[in-house]
Amino acid sequence: MKNRVEIYILLGLIAIFSLYIILRKDQNINYQTPKLEDVKQGEVTKVTFNNLSIQKDGDNWYLPSGYKVDENSLKRVTNEVANIKIIDKISESDDLKRFGLETPLKLEVFKNQKSVIKLDIGSTSSTGNYT
Repeated sequence: MKNRVEIYILLGLIAIFSLYIILRKDQNINYQTPKLEDVKQGEVTKVTFNNLSIQKDGDNWYLPSGYKVDENSLKRVTNEVANIKIIDKISESDDLKRFGLETPLKLEVFKNQKSVIKLDIGSTSSTGNYT
């Protein structure tokens, strides 16, 4: 009889610890990443990157100097801009230098002449896949 009670206690503890391991939230994201406005490639009307700006005028894109932008380069830029995603938060730290944000690169995307995405871009991650 005593052995049976010990087995039930042991099974109960195993069940409790199993539920704890399954339901704990240590590895879950406990914050919300900012949502960027959905922009399709054809909706982008202007892109500024630091001091460089390209703007759509009719069906063509131009530099501020009036020169027409190369069509292949433009498709690549607008595709990349339309597919920007925020995937994770790296740190709670206010140490901007650590992330290359003391003098960040600035990207701004316009849709119908309205700014829809405005980002400060820091250094690349250690894996080289993210910024």
